[in-house]
Amino acid sequence: MKQTYINCLKKLREFRKNLKIDKDIKKGKLYFTWIRDKTEKIENEKNEEFICNNMIQYTLKNYKIDTYTYEGLDRKLKSIVNDNYILKNNNYIFNNI
Repeated sequence: MKQTYINCLKKLREFRKNLKIDKDIKKGKLYFTWIRDKTEKIENEKNEEFICNNMIQYTLKNYKIDTYTYEGLDRKLKSIVNDNYILKNNNYIFNNI
């Protein structure tokens, strides 16, 4: 474990040092933000409250079901969509926080 961690730090340091131009710096910021967020999720993967809050905040509210997909659902799934989503601009958008 320790050696893997050290190797990871070396690669991250090497990556950071190679960020020279603005485009690379923006890509680096996005990458480091992604790593931070993923690490937080892994640290809290057994915390059900954290999982539920993040699912609602980051995933479900951004997930859209188009009308074509909705029409292909069976009655039970349509009922779930009708209870938790609203139709807006031909897309069903999560609306049950």
